[in-house]
Amino acid sequence: IACGYEAEGYINFGWFGVIGAGIFVGIVFKYYECAFFSKGSNLAVTALGLALLPGLLSIESQLVTYLGGILQVVAAATIVFWE
Repeated sequence: IACGYEAEGYINFGWFGVIGAGIFVGIVFKYYECAFFSKGSNLAVTALGLALLPGLLSIESQLVTYLGGILQVVAAATIVFWE
């Protein structure tokens, strides 16, 4: 059964887990935004960020789904979108 990251934080750590999971996901999203969508990003990096975006916007998935295979997806998308 998949639940959102807030629910996972609550199940594992109570209300502190909800706050911690929210802060952690916020930091990850901020890094993601700065890395892929900044003004200095070239077209290949922006395309890579857009390719990874649908997986990050899924609310019904577990947090491990968000971050579990991210290295493999980044490597594959980098190969495909590299100039």
